[in-house]
Amino acid sequence: MKTSRYIRIQELCSGYQLEEQYIFTLRDFGLLHIEEDDNEYVLPESDLPRFEKILNFHNDLNINMEGIEVIMNLLERIENLNQDLVSLRRKLKLYE
Repeated sequence: MKTSRYIRIQELCSGYQLEEQYIFTLRDFGLLHIEEDDNEYVLPESDLPRFEKILNFHNDLNINMEGIEVIMNLLERIENLNQDLVSLRRKLKLYE
C-alpha cells in the first residue's frame, strides 16, 4: 500500500472520531474521492484539506450534505474563474 500518499479511512475516522459511513456518504455525494487499495479504502493525502473544509461546514456551521455539495461546487467554480482571470491578465500584459 502507498501509505505515504494515502490515509486509510479507518485511521481517518479514528482520528476525527467519525463513523466510516460518514466518509462513504461524502463519497456518495461526490464530495470526496475514495480509492480502494489492498482491500482497504483510502483517501489521497491531497484531499485532506478538502475533507477538513467539508467537516468544518458540517460540524461548525450545521450545513447539510446538499448544502455542502452546492458550496463546494461554487468554491470550485470560483477557483476556476480566478485561474482564468490570472491567465487572461498575463495575456493582456503581453499586449501592453
